[in-house]
Amino acid sequence: MTTRSKPRSAGTRPPGAAAGPDGMPKNPAKWARSWIYWVLNPLAAGYRRENSLLTRGYTSWQFYKQDFEYIGCFSLYLQPEGIEALEDPTFRRQPRHHPLLDGINAHDESIVDLRTRANETFDHLRLDDTFLAAVGEALAAHRAGGHTDSVAGAYGEDRLPDLVAQRLINRVEVLTPGFEADAVFWTNQRERFKRFQSGAAFQRLNKSIEATRTDAVRLWNLLVALRTEYSEAYGLPPVPAPSDQ
Repeated sequence: MTTRSKPRSAGTRPPGAAAGPDGMPKNPAKWARSWIYWVLNPLAAGYRRENSLLTRGYTSWQFYKQDFEYIGCFSLYLQPEGIEALEDPTFRRQPRHHPLLDGINAHDESIVDLRTRANETFDHLRLDDTFLAAVGEALAAHRAGGHTDSVAGAYGEDRLPDLVAQRLINRVEVLTPGFEADAVFWTNQRERFKRFQSGAAFQRLNKSIEATRTDAVRLWNLLVALRTEYSEAYGLPPVPAPSDQ
């Protein structure tokens, strides 16, 4: 299986000093406001959500694209203007930003590793005849219970093992009936699959989940500290008013 190439870097630290006496460029309040709105706030929101999801083991990994839906590298959380601001030398040469840039690059590497581990775990399950047999038995039990619903929705029942593997990788406990095609099936049959959430593949996956979550928490703390610093130094609201955006 191929995995995505290494993501774009948040950038190295360019040489040179900014114009301001404290290392800030000229018109520092204008720059700080731009950074708060385009870089710090979106990244803080993204990493906060990431921590919330990964705390319960939900990576949002999707079997049909072999990637995550709701977590990712820094570029997932930024608008084009935010990416441009983050990669601009004016932002990157600020010494106060260096821990953030280093942390972003480290986190992106963790995301790549987590994606690799999720894909490896999926491959492990799909090559396990015992797992495939358990899916078949669960489907038979589901049908024997009088259920005639399409358990895999538009994917078709031949993709049910893929969908079950996805649920296991994401540690899904409950699905919403009427929203997910396999909700009733999963509610009734999920216990028989929990034994597959052990072994070396899942251990590596769980370790990578925790490493990525730890990176996200560390970055959130750095971002909030920077936002507070700029807000207090230049009299800026931590969240700009709609008329200012």
